Amino acid sequence: MSQNNNKKNNDSLSFYLYNAAKLIIYVKNGISLKKVFSKILDKNNISEKAKGAIKDITYYTIRHLRLVEILLNKLIKKPIKISILKGLLFCSLALLIKTENRNIKNENKFKNYYKIYTIVYQSVNVVQFDSKIAYAKNMINAILREFLRKKGEIFKSKMYNIHESYWNYPIWWINQVKITYPNFFQWKNILDVGHKKPPLTLRINQRKTTLISYNKLLKKSGLETTIIGPLAIKLHTPISISKIPKFFNGFCSIQDAAAQLAAPLLDIRSGMYVLDACSAPGGKTCHLLEIADIKLISVDNNLSRLNMISENLKRLNLKATLILSDISKINLKKLYIDINKKTNNRFRFYKNKYFDRILADLPCTGSGVVRRNPDIPWLRRKNDIKKLSKYSCKILNNLWKMLKPGGKLLFVTCSLWFEESEEQAIIFSKNHKDSIRLNSPGQLLPTVNKKQDYDGFFYSLFQKRKE
Repeated sequence: MSQNNNKKNNDSLSFYLYNAAKLIIYVKNGISLKKVFSKILDKNNISEKAKGAIKDITYYTIRHLRLVEILLNKLIKKPIKISILKGLLFCSLALLIKTENRNIKNENKFKNYYKIYTIVYQSVNVVQFDSKIAYAKNMINAILREFLRKKGEIFKSKMYNIHESYWNYPIWWINQVKITYPNFFQWKNILDVGHKKPPLTLRINQRKTTLISYNKLLKKSGLETTIIGPLAIKLHTPISISKIPKFFNGFCSIQDAAAQLAAPLLDIRSGMYVLDACSAPGGKTCHLLEIADIKLISVDNNLSRLNMISENLKRLNLKATLILSDISKINLKKLYIDINKKTNNRFRFYKNKYFDRILADLPCTGSGVVRRNPDIPWLRRKNDIKKLSKYSCKILNNLWKMLKPGGKLLFVTCSLWFEESEEQAIIFSKNHKDSIRLNSPGQLLPTVNKKQDYDGFFYSLFQKRKE
């Protein structure tokens, strides 16, 4: 195949479908999209246009995964054993049901990115990319055309009206939301918002500009914006970072509006010693450093994610000490030994110094950020809530030993589950009689309206009593 033909094929819908199908299968096998995007997409001859299209098809399919699973089972006579073929049919069916809103039952609102005949034709053409499914050319065509013939009756049937296919989450996830938030409007909104495309929200760097000045710069660049927080600006149309004015000059960072609440809550002042635990990818780390001249140690147990913090610090011209470690196990003495090793004795004055402030961005199921990570419900299991809560409890107890009397610790999760948020805070208060629980936002539910647009987060702020 010539280079030109190869490039042409790589910008075809069949190529997008093939790669999206591979990504969907990874998710079905329990691997997150964040881990495999680079593996699939960062290859030669895949254009930025193709990457964008592949991601779009992948996300859309995952947001309708339970529905297309049920559809496929209804349309086939016997189970499909080849994973890539199953993934392809998931993606193709998802494109065929693509609408302007989630009310799929109203067929007058069907609107696809591609013409119906194009989807069917290009889905059949996917066989050119994988010899394992070459035999299935006629099968693919027959299944998709069968769906088109029967879609009217399918969407009027009981199959569509069951919770799983309508809401497109695993049944345990739907039940967990309804149990945690029994109010109809709350649980319905949570499930609905989880399927919406997230906004591109910027946090302006107050060391370099002001909210008003930077918003004017965005508008001057032809971008529609809405101010949704003290430092938060939402772009009405998401764009690549290369097109965000002065992004690489450090004028702003990408961060959800609710996540931007963390750093100001800690009430930091210049000269303080601050620990940022479970800190990757570094949005809150950098925000803390933008607020005041502090001595900050950032700890995470994932090297690749720790490197992301380093990249963000470099872009924003900020400095922190980065440590690769499991913060649930390390003690203050070991932490400082690691710092001195890493920095070649540059920071020996840290020795035995307790922290003035600690930010604990704890591991959780991520139930509050599903719209940004639609694979989360399919990767998690119900018992993950208990496991992660236990691990987070260990982290909090260990961090408390590193906080000086009078210091403050902010406990943060991007979870909606009571066990990972309020229950954790209640248990912590009972176990630590030297703690005072201060005012903080508590549980924030995912919210989308004209003035607000943010993910689900939980905040609880504690102060250690002075001796």
